[in-house]
Amino acid sequence: MRARFSVLIVAFFFMSNLQAQTAINVDLNQKFTKHDVHRIDVNETLPMLRDDNFSLQLTIGDRTYTMSLQNSGIIAENYALTAIDDNGATVVTNSRPRAYNGYLLGTSDSRVSLTFNNDFIYGYIREGDETMYI
Repeated sequence: MRARFSVLIVAFFFMSNLQAQTAINVDLNQKFTKHDVHRIDVNETLPMLRDDNFSLQLTIGDRTYTMSLQNSGIIAENYALTAIDDNGATVVTNSRPRAYNGYLLGTSDSRVSLTFNNDFIYGYIREGDETMYI
């Protein structure tokens, strides 16, 4: 009897956790004051990326950001991207993400955090109280 009761408690716990994972609808207009769509040619930027400290100019829309970046060290040297589809798991050999952090040159209150890969850029540029998410 005690074993059945324990199983029921565990089952109830897992079922209540599954029900708690519901989608959250967020109105992005309440979270962001401004949004734009820009094209960034990441593949043009990839050859300029380095493993040590370096400066990079990144043009987004009508503004060019000049930044000092350094390798953030959050991606392991033996990192491997594995894609899973109906045929099983495949290691993607041409994927080498590079993560950087730094600051905007000439701006004392700034922070930059960007991750690059083939046809991919993700991160943010913060300047004072303004943050641009990419």
